Amino acid sequence: MWCGGAARGFSLVEVLVALALVGGALAGLGQLIGISVRANVSAQAATVSAVLAEQKMAQLRADVDRAPVGGSLQQDVDGFVDFLDAQGRAVADPAAGVLFVRRWLVGPAPFDPVRTRVLRVRVTHVSGSAAGVPTWPGLGRDESRLLTMVTARER
Repeated sequence: MWCGGAARGFSLVEVLVALALVGGALAGLGQLIGISVRANVSAQAATVSAVLAEQKMAQLRADVDRAPVGGSLQQDVDGFVDFLDAQGRAVADPAAGVLFVRRWLVGPAPFDPVRTRVLRVRVTHVSGSAAGVPTWPGLGRDESRLLTMVTARER
């Protein structure tokens, strides 16, 4: 609007352009917040799965002489699988409340099957049911795998 040869205020076009710029910036910020929330949840699940895998590995290493040989990282084998909730506590019913599946495998080392054992642990983040655990060759999202070998001490 012109008043006495000097411009006062903003035109409607200028206001609309400014609103479009602010709206676009807010939409982009909203998407960025959504991405960061998903990344944070994924990082938390990856951290918990790594801690659960390390706990089982420490347990197996501490009692390697009495640990039974067997297990599977691909399927559920009685005595070699745990179904866990968000805090790492065992869940009695694998069909409900499961957030992590922990599987382990204990076997002889090919180069020294009498004295050396290979210990493998796999923890996978799942939602609600253990049916969603990916098969072994593919690395699942928010999954941890540990591998170590333990040789018996001379007695």
